[in-house]
Amino acid sequence: MENYSETLRALCKRSALLVLGLSLGINIAALALPLYTLQIFDRVLTSSSKETLAMLAIALAVMGVLFIAFDSLRRRVPVLLDGEIQRHLSAPLFHCSMRENLGNSKTEGLHWQRVERLGRLLLNPGLLVALDAIWSPIFILVLFFLHSVFGWLMLGGNVLLLVIAVWQVRAMRDAQEDCREQQIKMQSVNGRAWQYALTMKAMGMLGDWLRSTELERADLNEKQQCQAIKSNRFATLTTTIKWLLQAALPTFGALLLLSNSITPGVMLAALIIGFRSLMPFEALVTQGTAFKKIVEELSNINKALKGFSMVEQTTPPGQLKGAVHLCKLSVLDDVNGQQKLLDGIDLSVNQGEMLAIIGPNSAGKSLLLETALGLHEASEGRISYDDSPFKNWEPSWLGAHIGYVPQNIALLPGRIGDVICRHQTNNEVAMIKAAQAAAVHNDIMMMPQGYDTQIGHNQRALPGGFAQRIALARALYLCPQLLFFDEADSALDVKGLANYIELLNDARRAGKTLFVATQRRDVLRVADKVLVLNRGQVSYSGTYSNFSKLLMAEAKDKETNGNERAEVRVAS
Repeated sequence: MENYSETLRALCKRSALLVLGLSLGINIAALALPLYTLQIFDRVLTSSSKETLAMLAIALAVMGVLFIAFDSLRRRVPVLLDGEIQRHLSAPLFHCSMRENLGNSKTEGLHWQRVERLGRLLLNPGLLVALDAIWSPIFILVLFFLHSVFGWLMLGGNVLLLVIAVWQVRAMRDAQEDCREQQIKMQSVNGRAWQYALTMKAMGMLGDWLRSTELERADLNEKQQCQAIKSNRFATLTTTIKWLLQAALPTFGALLLLSNSITPGVMLAALIIGFRSLMPFEALVTQGTAFKKIVEELSNINKALKGFSMVEQTTPPGQLKGAVHLCKLSVLDDVNGQQKLLDGIDLSVNQGEMLAIIGPNSAGKSLLLETALGLHEASEGRISYDDSPFKNWEPSWLGAHIGYVPQNIALLPGRIGDVICRHQTNNEVAMIKAAQAAAVHNDIMMMPQGYDTQIGHNQRALPGGFAQRIALARALYLCPQLLFFDEADSALDVKGLANYIELLNDARRAGKTLFVATQRRDVLRVADKVLVLNRGQVSYSGTYSNFSKLLMAEAKDKETNGNERAEVRVAS
């Protein structure tokens, strides 16, 4: 497996060295103009030599071409780095985020979004200007060569600006963090309110909700205003120091010129170089946070990639037969890790068998299906397919053998044909066969664009029953061996339910292994085995025939007890 962490390190190291080298070249080339000016005043004007002027102009032109070329190349490096990171690392980071999310990891997921944030930070043009601060000592050193007064003046000014920058960061750090946390909280609250806007409007809750959050919004606004005032004070102090330095430089230069300590050319060169030496430090003050965020994003990305690179994925030989075994399976609550959401589940479903899972709401039916699929980490116990652990099997290979319909239907945007084909290269014969099995082919063909109909973003919501049948067709595409249906009949009408039951019978006859969560008695009759869950524990596990007899006995007992209570009431 490719070492993605090493790939990231190599990309960043190469890009950083290139940017630093180009920045050095740019800053050296930037000295050409003030030195050219010095030579004109001190050599050309005093000697009236056109040949000297021509040679100096040629040298300046060469340095100008190098300056422009280096600057252009330096601007391209962040763009190329962003593109290389996107190309090499977006996919593994998405896989890593998905794995952590499915594993209920308490670490922050969505690492692939870090790549997008990193790209936006890298493309910030202010960062390149801030990098020039590294080479600012070159300009100060040249000022010392021109005259020590210029050097000490600008060195002291730049040190003072850096002290103010550090002071600003430390003075505002805690307040910024507090403000950021409260802002995230308010964004979450506002997002939830927007999500339920129709409900709030229908029940007249908007005014009350605004009043209930008024104090929090006012507190956030006050903190933001205080932050802005502090930031403006530091900006004013920085601007004042810069103005004083810009005023002091020509003043001291004039005094040195009057005392014949320097020439006019030296003074003019010192002014240009001195003003230039201030620019990078100002950028460093404003871009310090961006640099910190880049380092944080790279560190988090590298940490995620190290974990991803350690997982070795294998492709098992042969085809999956479909025997599924759950041995003493338990799953803990993600919040506190104390409560068992599933407790000691033992079951075996062989090839060609159907297990029906029933139980009240929050019994653990969906969690059991998702855990059997490997979407949740079991705290105890073992899950095996064909007597083998499947955790590290290659996902695309395993996914081709699994058909899954979740309780909450999720269809990715695209053509209906692409959705059914799982966004793979379309196999039209298999696509139509799956759609026919899910009893949705005729409905699709009645649409003006048929299988080319777009669904998803900016499209009208699909009716529940139609979306459920599309999800069934997607699950059946290419005839997978394992089928997991989580109440895939909940939105089906009478005709749709009949087709669904026929689908289940056909799958059993074809030797498929089925896990079906349902609330429908008609679906239970198709099952070979029944599992009854209540609060994560097994209330019944056995064949449907025994379960049916048990239900009949319970119904008879209730009827007998009811008759006895009625006779007592009559007698009294």
